[in-house]
Amino acid sequence: MAQSQPFALACQGGLNKVASQFELFRSPGEATKLKNFEVSTQGGYRRINGYSQFGDGTRPNSANAIKGLQVYADGLIACSGTNIYFSQDGDSWLLLNRASVSGSGDNYSTFGGRSTSARTSQGQASFANYEGDTDYGELIITDRGSAVKPFYFKMTGTGDLDTRTFYAKEITVSGVVYPKYCVIHDRHLVVAGAGTAPNTIYYSGTDDIDDFTSSGSGSIKLDDQVVGLKSFRDDLIIFCKNSIYKLVNINFKY
Repeated sequence: MAQSQPFALACQGGLNKVASQFELFRSPGEATKLKNFEVSTQGGYRRINGYSQFGDGTRPNSANAIKGLQVYADGLIACSGTNIYFSQDGDSWLLLNRASVSGSGDNYSTFGGRSTSARTSQGQASFANYEGDTDYGELIITDRGSAVKPFYFKMTGTGDLDTRTFYAKEITVSGVVYPKYCVIHDRHLVVAGAGTAPNTIYYSGTDDIDDFTSSGSGSIKLDDQVVGLKSFRDDLIIFCKNSIYKLVNINFKY
């Protein structure tokens, strides 16, 4: 049997899904299918090294599916079942959806002793973080449940978890409006997708993301059902069922 001869082929470029087979002959090393690869900081692509488990495998509310995950502060927020949890290490989880939390914030002990404000019929979650001037920002959570108000959470303090201050509440947008989608755009919280107002987007007061009646707040009714929101530079992109809109200069004064 003939001795095998190794041949080195340098991988370069990136995923190429448009070139024909004849064109690929002229540029060996390009990939047409990739699995477990990512964009390389040095150009081209590289194999993903893998992932490590967050904590010991204990997940909150283990009888229910995870509806959303969001990195926040020095930990992770997880939506599961009818609750929202926070963990720094993936081993122990703090329940966040507490009722009657003080407007000036609760300490760790008081916060943990508050009653639970269940997120009835909680669905797939959307997250928006308003950075502001706080330690970790102010987090808003909306989801695709049928009757769930946007949830507001903020944590301050950089020491141990039991030395921090916690803020939590539900936000009333307008009557029985329960939006599914949220985004921070140009100092406003923008929400949309409510079953009772599927064509309307609502935006909070300027630098006042938990108030939809203060200065700078308002609403816009479109001709199509809203299915997604995205802030891009100075524009708010509004994805609808059959169309796409762009809102320019949300702070314009008539």
